[in-house]
Amino acid sequence: MVFFSTTTPTPQEDEIFRSCLEKIALLVDSLYWQINDSLTDTSMFPQNPIHLQLKNDHIVEEINGFLFSYSPFCFFQNNTLMTQEVLTAMRPFISGQVVDLCCGVGVLGLSLLRDARSLTGIELVEESIRYAKKNALDNSVSSCAFFCDDMKSLSDYTPTEINTLIIDPARPGLGNKTVSRILALQPDTIIYLSCNPKSLVDDLQLLDAHYSRVFSQAYDFFPQTPHIETLIVLKRKE
Repeated sequence: MVFFSTTTPTPQEDEIFRSCLEKIALLVDSLYWQINDSLTDTSMFPQNPIHLQLKNDHIVEEINGFLFSYSPFCFFQNNTLMTQEVLTAMRPFISGQVVDLCCGVGVLGLSLLRDARSLTGIELVEESIRYAKKNALDNSVSSCAFFCDDMKSLSDYTPTEINTLIIDPARPGLGNKTVSRILALQPDTIIYLSCNPKSLVDDLQLLDAHYSRVFSQAYDFFPQTPHIETLIVLKRKE
């Protein structure tokens, strides 16, 4: 997939660039051209419209024997080799009824479901939930359900007993309200994959009184950048 984000072109620029994109599209599975006249480099949809889309509207990646479709407007860990390393580390801690909070297109939960009894996925981005449901169907997974809502509403969708809670939040982390709701649900095991060490520390300070850390590992998903992913596994104290 190739994604271009530019300011609004002149008619002449539009014609020239379209001609270039049509040649590039012959070499890729999916191509997007988005218009973004703001100062930010963040690609936001539908606020910033898609000017041109060629070939497929999504691509498919294979992870741990599962096929996952996603569009550029879904969250997806693009370092799939490292994602498989993380899944291998998570697997021994998966059991029973699993809740995947901030589930994206379902990569973590669906990949680990063979070691669990059921899966409930919750995600704020509607596009991601649409693909999570598609990915469950495409991989013939039936013992799962996906819901589009804010993570603070997780108690509206979770089973009465949570054996394993998987968390993969955005950079701001969970925050006080979501942690309070998690503590009220008392999951046996929390598997927390964080992309921001600072917000992870803030969340762990709220969880540490009720949970013990049994596993921790950092992963370099983006070599030669300052970004790091951290996996923490917590067990509820008796």
